[in-house]
Amino acid sequence: MELDSLIATNATDEDILKEMGVQENTSGFNKKVYLQTLKLYRQRTAGKLAQNIYEKFPIALFVLLPIFALLLKLFFFKRGTYTYHLVFSFYFFSFLFFVFTLLLLFNQFITFSSCIDRFIICSTGFYLILAIRQFYQTSWGITLLKTGMISFIYLLFVIPLALVLVSFYGFLMY
Repeated sequence: MELDSLIATNATDEDILKEMGVQENTSGFNKKVYLQTLKLYRQRTAGKLAQNIYEKFPIALFVLLPIFALLLKLFFFKRGTYTYHLVFSFYFFSFLFFVFTLLLLFNQFITFSSCIDRFIICSTGFYLILAIRQFYQTSWGITLLKTGMISFIYLLFVIPLALVLVSFYGFLMY
């Protein structure tokens, strides 16, 4: 209530931040977080924040691709240098971008059932298995085991962490 009354009386940001609990010895980063929170509170438009976060997702791709290559290096450490795995990651991510771009374009003009969309998305997993088997020349058992473990780690830990970091970055740049 006090925050609303300060905003209604056009108080300065410094006065409002003091009311929010910011002290003079608060770090610059913490002040930035408080200022962004105040900005969001004043505007009360989470839609703009969500749009800003959505616009920052391409940045995550520059982080996720080398991490995928690092996972490949960890699981196929005898198969070459890191750049060897990075090249494979570039090819695979290019395939993903191509498939998802086509899927988005087709969904704009033709209405697919959600079954077809799910099938196309799942087919990228099968493509990954085939690509790893071909690229690394491993047996089917090793390919399935290592691809499953890489996918599990990547989907369970790496992508959620990237989403949290990108969302936080989007909040700070809001």
